[in-house]
Amino acid sequence: MAKRRLTVQQKRRIEGRQQQHGALQSKGDRVSDDSLEPPREGLIVSNHGQKLLVAELESDADGVAHPVLDIARMYRCHARSNLPPVVAGDRVVFQVERKPASEKLTGVVSALMERRSLLSRPDKFGRLKPVAANVDRICVVVAPLPEPHFNLTDRYIVAAELSGAAPLIIFNKADLVADDPSSRVHEMRELYTSLGYDCILVSAKSKTGTAELLALLDGTTAILCGQSGVGKSALAKLLIDDEEASEIAIGALSEAVIKGRHTTTAARLYRLRAGEGFLIDSPGVREFGLWHLEQTDLTHGFIEFRPFLGQCRFSDCSHTHEPDCAILKALEDGHIDPRRWDSYRATADSLDMFEIRPEA
Repeated sequence: MAKRRLTVQQKRRIEGRQQQHGALQSKGDRVSDDSLEPPREGLIVSNHGQKLLVAELESDADGVAHPVLDIARMYRCHARSNLPPVVAGDRVVFQVERKPASEKLTGVVSALMERRSLLSRPDKFGRLKPVAANVDRICVVVAPLPEPHFNLTDRYIVAAELSGAAPLIIFNKADLVADDPSSRVHEMRELYTSLGYDCILVSAKSKTGTAELLALLDGTTAILCGQSGVGKSALAKLLIDDEEASEIAIGALSEAVIKGRHTTTAARLYRLRAGEGFLIDSPGVREFGLWHLEQTDLTHGFIEFRPFLGQCRFSDCSHTHEPDCAILKALEDGHIDPRRWDSYRATADSLDMFEIRPEA
């Protein structure tokens, strides 16, 4: 039987599908291994979808690896198709493409190294997405405007507790409440200090407390979080190296609606202005993914609950209404602050309201 000839239109359709398939395939998979240098260790500075900005790790005289954050020496890499999602702060294995010295520094990320911590939050489709990796300090930024809320602040703190990162509560715009001891900021600072959390009053406007804050962050990788308008971008500009600070846009608080807007566009890692630390500036980090937790995990996120866990009459106690509940007894006896228990109850009630979907 003679072969059937394709029409011109059919050939075009087939060529179109082949081109589309090639576009969807990762460029990292199409790079020949012969064109790649030996593997190196690197740090993800930022993820821009199909492009990853990677800083090479170089060891000092003591053998300690440090990332080279000079933009002229960073590599613009593609990811292998089998690589899991990577975020700012991830340590990876990558290979540099052999090219003339005059060409751009490019490469391929082939492996993700073990993480010591990972922050995630749900996207608009309900899928849990990573936000930042290997974070040591979660800096919860609070300000007098927009009005701070215990529940939202406690959500960030719980996320930090469960991720393994140490919470640091930064009360920004301190100049607005310096002469008002009855303000919500002072109330919150008193409560969180009593729980053993590090708290600091700063002002990005007057630069008050900047040196003390840098000292607390020295030697760590930190991330700023908090509701819109509390001054995260302004703080970031003060904290990071001068040469990199110009890359961060500063958003103003809208006096008309007392509501801020996010100004950064992609999570990125920066070197701190002083010391040996790093800051990850991430867009839109309002609430980390607490909704995928079991209630038992949530209770461990409230540190003052821990001494009383396992002492309730019922093993599946919700700590909200059951008889002989050790948490409710501790609340009654004054060992747990009512404001914190209210936050716990509100967060526990929200766990059943959201469904976290698996990665597509």
